[in-house]
Parts: sequence; C-alpha cells; structure tokens
Amino acid sequence: KDLKFKDIKEQIKIDGATLDIDTANQILSLNESGGVVNGVLGVGKQNFGVNSDMFIFKSQLDNFKYNFAYKDDLNNKGDVEIGKYAFEMADEYSNVKLSFGAIKANSSVEDLRKDLQLKGDYTLNDIAFMNETDDIKINKLFFKLFLRGINSDTMKKLQNDYNMMVLGTGTPSDQAIIADFVALINQGFKLDFDVAFKGLSGELNLKDVVIETKFEIVKNTYDDTQSPLAIVNLLDITSKVKMHKDDQKMLEALSIASAEDIANGKVEGDYVIYELVMKNGAMSINGKAMQ
Repeated sequence: KDLKFKDIKEQIKIDGATLDIDTANQILSLNESGGVVNGVLGVGKQNFGVNSDMFIFKSQLDNFKYNFAYKDDLNNKGDVEIGKYAFEMADEYSNVKLSFGAIKANSSVEDLRKDLQLKGDYTLNDIAFMNETDDIKINKLFFKLFLRGINSDTMKKLQNDYNMMVLGTGTPSDQAIIADFVALINQGFKLDFDVAFKGLSGELNLKDVVIETKFEIVKNTYDDTQSPLAIVNLLDITSKVKMHKDDQKMLEALSIASAEDIANGKVEGDYVIYELVMKNGAMSINGKAMQ
C-alpha cells in the first residue's frame, strides 16, 4: 500500500488565536513479504503553530524519513533521518526553544538462537536548548549501544505476564513478574554503551569528550530475598573516558572528582585518558582505588 497525504497550507483564526498548518510531501508505504512488513514514512515539511497575544507555539519538522522492517516485537529494525527540527513555546511567564540540525539514527532488535540482541546508533548535530535560565548548545552528539545475552524466551514470558496484568486478560501475581526479572538477572547480560560529544557550551563548557563503557552481569544465583543492592556487586563496569586537556582543567575547577583522581589521567597528545573499573562494588581509576 502506498499512501500520499494531501499537502495542507491553512491559517485558521479562533478566539483571538491563529492556527497555522503547513505540510508537504507526506507519504506512507507498506509492503508485506514473508511475514515481514517493510515500510517507509516520509515527511517533506510538517509545521504547526499557534499565535496569540498570550501564547506562542511552533513545531517545525523538515525532511523526515523513516524506513523500517517489522516481523514481531523481538525481530525488527529501523532507521531515521531528519533534516532539522525546531520547537518553541512561550507565554508571559516562560520562553522555551529547542532545535536540532541533521539527525541520523538506526536501531534493531533480533532474536539469534534464543539470544536477544539490541543495537542502536544515533548521531545528532547542532543541538540547542534555551529558556529563561539556560542556553545550552552541542555541536555533535553520538550514542551507540549493543545489548546481548538476554534469553528471548525469558523476555517473552516477562512481556506476556506484564501485558496480561495491564490488559486484565490474566492474573499473574506480582511474584510472577518479580520471578521473571530475577530470571533475567540470573542469566546475565552484556551491554556496550558509548557516548561522545563535541562543542558543549552553557553552564558547562567542554570541547571533546568520548566515553566508552562496558557493563556485564555474569550468570549468578541472585534471588529476591536479597537486597537489590546486591545486584551492584554482580555488576562489572569498565569505562574509558577520553577528554581534551582543557576539559580536564574545567572538571578539576568544578571539583567533580578529587584532585588526586583527576591527576591519575594518562596524557596522550592533547587528550587525557581515564580508565574506570568497578568490580565487586569497588571502583578504581587507571588502576588506583578511587578516593
């Protein structure tokens, strides 16, 4: 099925307010093959606005495209591209503005031989946020994640039990939901999560920071009679932080960590490297216990 929506350019006046609608090139395409639905959602322009003496609202989206393939909740993928987006809302008490430049994102969920794997990769450019007290800008922001090791049968059981409880189609006890969560913890998982940004300005000014983090819970015998804090002792975390020398000076001035911990950084050219490790609840930086 291919659907193309009519372009709209209207201005409607209601009770002292003006509603503006301006949309163009909105399409939806769906194609099913072999039990998989492949689709494309596209928007050339989608602008909405409300203007009155007491209130202003604007939402402006340009060049949006979403491609996806959906088989079921545990097997699907999609990618998004956005040219730019801007949002503004103001009244006599506040004024909020949020905008993004080009955005690219892709994500997937896949069941590989009972191993549920989730991947995501996101890039955002020219982020700006402003209100009465803050004016924050980021030139580039990156996220990347990779989750694996979760048993898909256990996840399906948790999902089914939760849906039955919410929809009222069954009566799984709270204990059954807790048991599902405990089973996931017992089986363990691995998660890689990376974040990086360039050109942060506002209350905090940073040039270039990259954080690469690995989380892991190995198979274990945790049960719900133990304190939830016991899960922290099961978690192994390794994180590598790379920052510009000027950013190190900024963090030192803010006293976010002790002077000794900050001094433990390894210098590589114009950058400083910190390797943080948490194991059995204890943390270290570049091999030295944190103060």
